[in-house]
Amino acid sequence: MPLNFDNVIKFPKRMGQLKDFSSMKFGGHHPCDIDVAYEKDGVFVFGELKLAGVDLPIGQALLLRHLCQAIHNSGNACLIFVAEHDTKPEEIIDVGECIVTEIMYSWDGKIKERSNINKPANYVVGRYLERWKDGQVKK
Repeated sequence: MPLNFDNVIKFPKRMGQLKDFSSMKFGGHHPCDIDVAYEKDGVFVFGELKLAGVDLPIGQALLLRHLCQAIHNSGNACLIFVAEHDTKPEEIIDVGECIVTEIMYSWDGKIKERSNINKPANYVVGRYLERWKDGQVKK
């Protein structure tokens, strides 16, 4: 079946284009990318995809943690997830089917963390978003 990226990815041929961050080093730190970014009604979701068995680099983990804390401190909700895949470089990663290994999220006025989630990303994100309506917790 041919892939259809209409309205999801505007320039699929550019997705694989390498980016050189070497000229963007400030104070000993390079930028990193974030694989998933989503916002709806003040609920922010960020995700990072890693090949199974590969750890999240410490700088990227700190960036995501600080991003979640800043969003939480602003009065909005945030979910950060790390998910694994085992695809080959020439294969397309189905992000929704990647298995979430850990999450950090704002809930009940606190930042919480969980590991060993072992659920697909589309399930984890969907469940978190279901609990919020227009930025308010659904009871």
